[in-house]
Amino acid sequence: MITRVQKDAKKRGLFGAVHACPDGSGDVPDEATCRLVILPPKQPHKKGQKDSAAFASAKAIPREPGLGPTPRAEQPALLAADAKELDAL
Repeated sequence: MITRVQKDAKKRGLFGAVHACPDGSGDVPDEATCRLVILPPKQPHKKGQKDSAAFASAKAIPREPGLGPTPRAEQPALLAADAKELDAL
C-alpha cells in the first residue's frame, strides 16, 4: 500500500510537494510552499478520537521539522487514512 501511495504522490497536482508516508517529522522539510503530507497507514485516524496516531503526527510534524522545533514558513496539509475504512483494504 505504501509503495502505491508513494508512486501516486509523484503526481503532486497543485501542491509544491507531496510527502508520502514519511518516517517522521524529519522527512518533511520546512519550506515556503503549500505541501501535502500523506501519513502512513500505521497512523490512521478515527473521527472524534483526539489521541489517534494521525492526530499525534499532525501535532508533531508542524512543530518538529528536521532536527528540532523551528517556526514553519507554511503549515503542511496532512491526510490520514480513516481507521474504519483501512480495515476494509
